Amino acid sequence: METEGNYFAYCFDTNTRIYYFITPSQFLKPRPKARHLNPGVSWDTLGQDFWGAAFQSAWHESLEVDPDDGSFLNQKPNTDKDFENLRTEEECKECLVLATASSVHELQQFVQTCNIKVPNNYQHLDVSDASGIQQNDESQQKSQTMIKKGLAKTMFQQNVTSCKNCSTASKSSEGSSSGTFQSQGGASSCIMSRNEMESINISENDERGDTYIRQKVVANLGFFEFEKYRRVKRQNADNVCVLAIHYEFKNNPDYFRKGDACDVEYLKKIFGENRNCNFRNFQSPNKESLLQLLSDQEQLLQFFNSQDDVPSVFVLFVLSHGSENGTILTDHYEGGTTKYESFTPDEFFDSLQRLEIFDECLKVVNFGLCRGSLDDSKYDEKKTNDECENRNSCRITTRPGMDNYVVFYSTVETTLANNDESGSWLVRNICTCLNNANDEPLLKFFSMVQNQMHQTSRNFTTFGENTPLGQTPELKMFKQDRKFIISKARVTEPPISNNDESVNICKVSNEILPCHFSWKSDEGQDIRGRRGFILSMVQNKQLQEMKRVLRNLDFEVTDWTLSSQSMEFYYTRVTELEPDVGCIITFIFSPVCLNEQKEVCVRVQQGQEIPITDILHRVVGPRDDGLIGKPKILCVVDVEAPQTDNISVHMKDLRFSATNHSGLLVLILQYGDALEKLIELFEKIGEKSLQELLVPLLT
Repeated sequence: METEGNYFAYCFDTNTRIYYFITPSQFLKPRPKARHLNPGVSWDTLGQDFWGAAFQSAWHESLEVDPDDGSFLNQKPNTDKDFENLRTEEECKECLVLATASSVHELQQFVQTCNIKVPNNYQHLDVSDASGIQQNDESQQKSQTMIKKGLAKTMFQQNVTSCKNCSTASKSSEGSSSGTFQSQGGASSCIMSRNEMESINISENDERGDTYIRQKVVANLGFFEFEKYRRVKRQNADNVCVLAIHYEFKNNPDYFRKGDACDVEYLKKIFGENRNCNFRNFQSPNKESLLQLLSDQEQLLQFFNSQDDVPSVFVLFVLSHGSENGTILTDHYEGGTTKYESFTPDEFFDSLQRLEIFDECLKVVNFGLCRGSLDDSKYDEKKTNDECENRNSCRITTRPGMDNYVVFYSTVETTLANNDESGSWLVRNICTCLNNANDEPLLKFFSMVQNQMHQTSRNFTTFGENTPLGQTPELKMFKQDRKFIISKARVTEPPISNNDESVNICKVSNEILPCHFSWKSDEGQDIRGRRGFILSMVQNKQLQEMKRVLRNLDFEVTDWTLSSQSMEFYYTRVTELEPDVGCIITFIFSPVCLNEQKEVCVRVQQGQEIPITDILHRVVGPRDDGLIGKPKILCVVDVEAPQTDNISVHMKDLRFSATNHSGLLVLILQYGDALEKLIELFEKIGEKSLQELLVPLLT
């Protein structure tokens, strides 16, 4: 229902301080003119003088609304008829006008989209002072300037993260540029503009926290640990924002992601409720809308209702379909085609790196999607395993400006990720580990997640068909300003049901499986042999110290001067290892560079550059299937050194079932302090895992 020249007001009953209702402007006393008819909070649409002002309004019970979603509480609303039966003047309510729009539908959308805070204090207005007075242009311009500069702090404490220049749902559904913040479906949207030119579309079902008016709470995801004045200090991460970006493909049965809703519910339960994080759900944004939001720090803070409070930890989940070379699909078609629009991790990180005020924020990005079409189930020597002859599954890439980033992929490049009606392996295992965490450093925490998926891949087969399934997650952890530790869960109720009749029960286990490598084969025999390899351009005291430390850890060490020929010696030696070898560790001291594909390379003599990808590909199956599932550690130390060719002359089947790529750990270190610290850490090995020992190298 629309009335020419009038508007509709979303009101709050000041007497009960419980009820909300919608009424036409002609039934308000006083009745100020709206500066514009676009949906907005009243301090913007009516002027600041009318924010927190007490109005008198006619009303009807059927026009009372649910503040959570803006819907009328009357089960059978008949808006036109209800407006004809408004209360008499003697029965008017005193109310605050919180927002206005030109139609009931637009106003309901606005209420659903924006987190409107009710003023604590209000004042009565003289009717004669509010008969259509509008703020002059100078005052209006000054107010908008204050907001853009973040100076209107008191104002924002009392009102809403405002949406200016909103449009109807029909506009968003007609164009392909709409993006929706959604929890339970729905096609309506509201465009939130900035500076009259930038806009993103927001669904009516935005997930903005546990309550309509979100109270400020302290997150309990974890804490930072750092050294100050030679004492270890801890600081809780009070403000943690979590954004779930997900695509359901509900209009395409062939692409439909049947576990999408479960994933979002798990994340909301664990992060939003159990861990008190500021959780948001962004469903089906198109590429432009998503990248715009992630690159605009003002819009992003508004979306989280965080004002000028930059989060200390920002966790993102991207849940969709994917393909090789970083392709991430949206469920929007490219204009005039049947091809899905897509973006890449590089475009994603390009946007995030524009958030300058987020530079010191820890950013944890989780990509829950396939990265190709190859199966990564448990390796079976009886099969051909042609899919394992796959170089790109071993790719090691990087990009500049990634300090304070942690990137977790559900699987390695070119391989499939698993998903069913109960959700994705990635989300369920992260939630399970969060539910069971006990002050775990971030590196160890993700190692726990990897181990959960590793053990599932070793044991899982599909229900009925007995077909093996598996996947190997990939973690990239860059230099961190401070060490972050996942704190012990205060709420430990299982978020995931174990009553799943369609799949193997171990797949949805809520218990943490043993994390330490057993040093035993599948048949229970010892595989305790350890081999160390060093290929270096330098010969100095540190190198000799590293050899000594490795030998103290029971590694049999072989060393060569780095060259293309010695690399071939290395490959041959690794493929001829005795069956009882359970672990290898390799150190390469070489200049480090990037090739055109952004792959990290080591530079050997004669100017030859070898991608680390190729090195890894030579030491995993199927050509070297004896090391599958066993720890394979590669440390690359960036050095500059003269070139030489001095090559050293030192030169029952016990298997461990796993996916082809499991067991890989790659470290890329700067020469000097980092190497000395690594030597020192190796000397301290006791009951701690290697991942725990390596944490100081990343801070």
